[in-house]
Amino acid sequence: RRLCFVGITRAQQRIIFSRAFARTLMGRRERTGLKALLEKSTDPDKPELANVKELINSAAEYDQEHPEGTLEDYLAQISLMSDVDKIRDGAGAITLMTLHAAKGLEFPVVAMIGMEEGILPHARARTDMNQLEEERRLCFVGITRAQQRIIFSRAFARTLMGRRERTVPSPFLREMPAELIEITDKTGLDFDRDTSEGAADSQNFRSGQMVRHPTFGLGRIAEIQEMGRHTRAIVEFTRAGRKTLILEYAQLEPLG
Repeated sequence: RRLCFVGITRAQQRIIFSRAFARTLMGRRERTGLKALLEKSTDPDKPELANVKELINSAAEYDQEHPEGTLEDYLAQISLMSDVDKIRDGAGAITLMTLHAAKGLEFPVVAMIGMEEGILPHARARTDMNQLEEERRLCFVGITRAQQRIIFSRAFARTLMGRRERTVPSPFLREMPAELIEITDKTGLDFDRDTSEGAADSQNFRSGQMVRHPTFGLGRIAEIQEMGRHTRAIVEFTRAGRKTLILEYAQLEPLG
């Protein structure tokens, strides 16, 4: 094993002076067993494996743009790159970055996209209060980057695993003072056509009631949040855990 490690280390040293190192990195990923190890992760998203793939994608792009470049050249370039370096005051351009990368920065106007259940907060935070609190902290980071105005947006529906599903607004939006928020619909859809039906549906449910969902199965309603057409039910499902559902679209079947 020691000789194998030494051999791999020496091979890694040779990459510094090699060309087309994206292909070389892929080979090293296989030879070291890193890919097989990361694929065993119990995390369904496998973020570590995704990071390695992104590194190889980035290296491949560099290979195409700089055919004579080496790994040393590549590392020298990316070490000089950061979101802060790309910002130019008055450039008239939009700066895209993650919430983590935005720490310490401020802008006159900030737009936070994807304010939906499953995105912010992330789906993994649904059953972990510590992760949920971390997601809330990240949301706060994004909000406090805005000096004058902040814009929140979400998709009305998304296609997930081949199925088109309506989204649920982020619960963090409900924690903000309503008098400070102006809601604008840019979908062009008629949201009011089924308002009366949605209101009637909410009257069929109550806290403590057992319900059945076509995907999540049996559950008990923990709380009803009256919000007119967007009235929500927080349901504790036996197998799927806690979910927040808009009653108008949830397809819940009352069981008593």
